[in-house]
Amino acid sequence: MKKRKVKGLETLKSRYGYIFLAPWIVGMLIFFIVPIVQSAYFSFADITIGDGAVTRFVGLENIKYLLFKDTKYVNNLIAAFTDMFISVPFILLVSLILAVLLNNKFRGRLFFRSLFFLPVIIAGGSVLDLYLSAASGNATEVAVNESVSFGMGDFSAIFSALNLPAAVETYLSVGLDNLFMLVWQSGIQIILFIAGLQSIPDLLYEVSEVEGATKWEEFWFITLPSLGRTMFLVIVFTIVENITKSSNKVIEQGYKFFNSLAFGRGSAALWLYFLVVGIIVALILFIYNKKNIYLLIIIVSHKLYPLIDSLFTVTYLDVGQGDSIFIKYPHNQGNILIDTGGIVNSDYQVAINKTIPYLKSFGVTKLDYLILTHGDYDHMGDSNVLVNNFKVKNVVFNCGPINTLEKELNKLLKEKQIPSYYCINKISIKNNKLEFLNTKHYDNENDNSNVIYTNYNNYRFLFMGDAGLSKEKDILKKYNLESIDFLKVGHHGSNTSSSEEFITNIHPKYSLISVGKNNKYGHPKESVLEVLSNSKVYRTDLNGSIEIKISNNKYMIKTYSP
Repeated sequence: MKKRKVKGLETLKSRYGYIFLAPWIVGMLIFFIVPIVQSAYFSFADITIGDGAVTRFVGLENIKYLLFKDTKYVNNLIAAFTDMFISVPFILLVSLILAVLLNNKFRGRLFFRSLFFLPVIIAGGSVLDLYLSAASGNATEVAVNESVSFGMGDFSAIFSALNLPAAVETYLSVGLDNLFMLVWQSGIQIILFIAGLQSIPDLLYEVSEVEGATKWEEFWFITLPSLGRTMFLVIVFTIVENITKSSNKVIEQGYKFFNSLAFGRGSAALWLYFLVVGIIVALILFIYNKKNIYLLIIIVSHKLYPLIDSLFTVTYLDVGQGDSIFIKYPHNQGNILIDTGGIVNSDYQVAINKTIPYLKSFGVTKLDYLILTHGDYDHMGDSNVLVNNFKVKNVVFNCGPINTLEKELNKLLKEKQIPSYYCINKISIKNNKLEFLNTKHYDNENDNSNVIYTNYNNYRFLFMGDAGLSKEKDILKKYNLESIDFLKVGHHGSNTSSSEEFITNIHPKYSLISVGKNNKYGHPKESVLEVLSNSKVYRTDLNGSIEIKISNNKYMIKTYSP
């Protein structure tokens, strides 16, 4: 009898659920089905407006145009999903933490619950604008070396001190820099989580206390599993809220298509966007049902990180007495390696043990360019190993005669059909250029080094290779170099480079020396360190690998212990 009553009660609840849903379903069928189907058809059509609307089926032409010709649309897609993958997890985390806190019994909890829900019922955009104006004092400029974000502090400096992995550090820094806004957007999520928390029987916590469970164990083994359905609802809601917000550039671009009467492209732009979102939601449903969350998070994070990473990164790798510098452009737009390092008369392979693992930790699967400053072993000794064990698309050599090492590498490049270039003037990656400061041919390999200059977001980098005093003098004559922000010091800090005249003219803010610990050459020389005394000096023998990350008007320097 009891079983029948329970079953009947559940059936009744289910029926009431359908009754409450019925008005929405009917409204959907009457008012939305036809426009949805029509807009889906428009995605595959060209619509001409004259005396009337003439619709012509064009198949996938609109989608091809958006993906392969309209770079703005692709960039907007990347920006939209970058924002989603950063903000959604943080909103979930923030709202869950606040919900747990607000679910406790304390004086004034109703007030605080209402406080966090206020943004849902007031003009959030207007308030945010006022807040930002007040916080910034209507400032139009921010110092280039300062990390500014809603007055919340420089989180990047904190994470740098903790020596977190680069991917984790970047993610947390961006998320916490926008902490205020994320809290502002979490009102409904907090309410949903509180509802889920209040549905968990108190008996479970009472039993766990008797068994001696800690608060963390209660949270991990009782609270989180019990919030499974609520978590799924909150995730889907947050994603939908994120993709439909007014600041979304994809939707904005779709509206612009409609306003210009390009209905086909507008429909295709939005449908393509919502299709990708639908796939993401379907994956979440798959995770929810199959419990494959941890494996999927690892796989997706590893593959998507290069695409969503918005930072320009230059890393001076600690390869001992040698050079190897990795340049990574945002959103996987390009990857460049300057030199490979190499240890003479040693079985230790820098490429296998250091460079390739570092690249893979970033999710990098290819190098667009391998640039070799010159033919010395400590700069290109591991180039064959790198090319054999990693995908390299292009190789750039310096000006001047070709030595034995370069000939061996060139033979391998021909076998693998990898293009190689000599004595070039520049390389372009999207809107950024790497300029090669060529002067003349010299009698020694060091002075024939590729010297490379680039300016990214008004931050100026100069990579000197092993260029010596003669090359420095000729560079000053031929090129008008402004003050350099980041200088890769020539020839590991040898006194054959870095003349006082040269350093005074380029006035480096930071000087980075790639040098081996206790090397037999005595690099860097004290006289060179004295010349560089007006700049901040980093050394790979003391600081390990040195990583510089740039985002808009901010930069961050992080070192990895040698």
